[in-house]
Amino acid sequence: MEEIHYEELFELVNSEISSEKLRLEVYDHVCSCIEFLMEQGADFNSAKEEAFLELAPKGLHQIENETFILLTLTNSFIMKKLMYFCGLFATLFILTGFVVRWMHWPGATAFMFMGNSFLFLTMFFSASNLIMNRKKLSSLQIAQSGIGILSGALIAVGTLFKIFHFPTANIQIMLGMCLLIAVVVPSYFWQFYKRSVLTTS
Repeated sequence: MEEIHYEELFELVNSEISSEKLRLEVYDHVCSCIEFLMEQGADFNSAKEEAFLELAPKGLHQIENETFILLTLTNSFIMKKLMYFCGLFATLFILTGFVVRWMHWPGATAFMFMGNSFLFLTMFFSASNLIMNRKKLSSLQIAQSGIGILSGALIAVGTLFKIFHFPTANIQIMLGMCLLIAVVVPSYFWQFYKRSVLTTS
């Protein structure tokens, strides 16, 4: 049986795939496929062409691109789930904290601490999701989301600072509230208003 040129195969895979882990997996798969085809009577060059054509008709870079897209979509889906769950817990804890404080029951500070911790995590996951999907969004959407995330993070951190009596707590809360009132709420309201007018007209 004709000898398999493993070094040549590795150079071919290495030249088109940058990820080391993916490169080794593709190399192992190509070698196994070529070995099988050569056992069936094919020569090395024919087996190599058939193996590469079967694995990646548009080139090995296609595998890396598709793997990257799949991982990005998976990470984005996980990030959105974490963001929504953290947002839910933040809302529940903060509202419960307000009710407990209003009724002068014990534990209001603990509820507010948990709520604002989850609020900060929500802003963190929102920022990560925004960075991952920035190519799909317009500059206006990125700016709008970024300011909203910044205002939420400032309010959350400022409230946590206030609970622990750290300095700059009031400044952070005021900055966050100013951004929320002056920029975030009007911009989202205007966006929803335009959308509703366009759908009804």
